[in-house]
Amino acid sequence: MVKSVVLSARWAGQRRTLCLRQAAAGVGEVAQLRAEVAALRDENHRLQFENGMLRSRLDKAHARKPHYTPIQRLQILWHLAYYGIPRKRVKEHFGISISTLYRWLHAAERGEMGDKGSKQKSPRKTPAEIARLIWDIFEANPHFGRYRIAMTLWALRVFVAASTVRNILLRPAPPKAPATAAVKVATTKPRQIVARYPNHVWSVDRTRVWRWRIWPTWVLVGIDHYSRLVTTTCPLEGPNAACPEPVEGVGSRLRWNRHLPAAARPGTSSPTRSQCSQVAHSLN
Repeated sequence: MVKSVVLSARWAGQRRTLCLRQAAAGVGEVAQLRAEVAALRDENHRLQFENGMLRSRLDKAHARKPHYTPIQRLQILWHLAYYGIPRKRVKEHFGISISTLYRWLHAAERGEMGDKGSKQKSPRKTPAEIARLIWDIFEANPHFGRYRIAMTLWALRVFVAASTVRNILLRPAPPKAPATAAVKVATTKPRQIVARYPNHVWSVDRTRVWRWRIWPTWVLVGIDHYSRLVTTTCPLEGPNAACPEPVEGVGSRLRWNRHLPAAARPGTSSPTRSQCSQVAHSLN
């Protein structure tokens, strides 16, 4: 981007120089006056820009190291290329050294534009979360020394040297993270489906019955909510066994129904004692 800015400034500067030369080559007093006015306006525009940049730098004089913003640096590079100002004279116009100008250009090639805020953080710097954790341990246990705090962090699989703990505690305490607002969880009641006609809503659950009052057998039972009758049964190999493929049920009166109702809710209700007896009688 910086290269395109500099190239466009050079082309605009060449056009400006050509226009001023054509105006100066005019014949007659009026043409000469117009050329002088154009040259003075151009010089006035250049001086106004440089004056504004220097005034913005003076406004930041209270800072330890006043510097130009990235936008102002791009404007300075445009100004130098537009007016053809040599880089060696940049200190006379903007009060910066030539080394600073080259540092801007090298940083612009990396896409940083010389802004310190855009540089990557040093990997050797202790993260703010760990510094806050060290201060929390120290505030909770004021009698802990730097070695004991380092060992406490080591137990948490956070490896920090005792000297680093000392340096962090000698600095001002980092600000605490703002407390996150408690998320309100909406408590919704389970949806109730009213059975309005037979074979409308079923409940499917497993139960244990005793065959011949000796052998326990797990059975998958389906109950119709409207009539409260057992609609389907299917024996299982165990309490956690999967339901087999729909087959003809045992007994002549009960069979596996392939056509499920409009709404089925598994496990919403358990079979009653009379219904278990009915299933056991059918299995026997």
